[in-house]
Amino acid sequence: KLTSNWVSKENSWNQQKTEMIEREVAGLRNEFAQKQGELIAKSQEQEKQWTARKTELEAQAERKQRDLETSVTQERDSIRAYLERRSKELEDSYREKFATLEQEKSRVSAWLLQKEEELVEQYQKRETDMRNQWNLKKMEVTQQFDEKLKRLAEERQSLQKDFEQKVRELELRNRKDLPRSND
Repeated sequence: KLTSNWVSKENSWNQQKTEMIEREVAGLRNEFAQKQGELIAKSQEQEKQWTARKTELEAQAERKQRDLETSVTQERDSIRAYLERRSKELEDSYREKFATLEQEKSRVSAWLLQKEEELVEQYQKRETDMRNQWNLKKMEVTQQFDEKLKRLAEERQSLQKDFEQKVRELELRNRKDLPRSND
């Protein structure tokens, strides 16, 4: 009778211990799932922010390029308008100053070519600068994204290892507390 009493108490104790371990494992699993969900949400939020920033930078670059093209066009149009006025003035005075006109035409043509070359150089320089800035910013954002993604992966791996370690500890504790066949 004592043995059956002892066996029933031991069975009861083992059952309580098993239930407690199962609750603890379930709690750890829930905690891990919650942390993993938070990491995924955080990663998605960061992705959204980077996408929004990238879109914003692209829009800025497009605006700057349009502004630059507009200013170059306006300057070119104003130069052309000026040259057309000047040409008309020269045509009116052509009959009186033919020799002077030839000299003036040469000077204006040279100046126009020089000005157009300067404008082309300025535009090309601005475009190159804008592209370089854009590429640098893009590389910076990509590097930040890669670093954060790597950090999140390391954090996830660390949490996974902690979880597996706790499960092993619980299993070892469970094995130690189980009755042996010699007892």
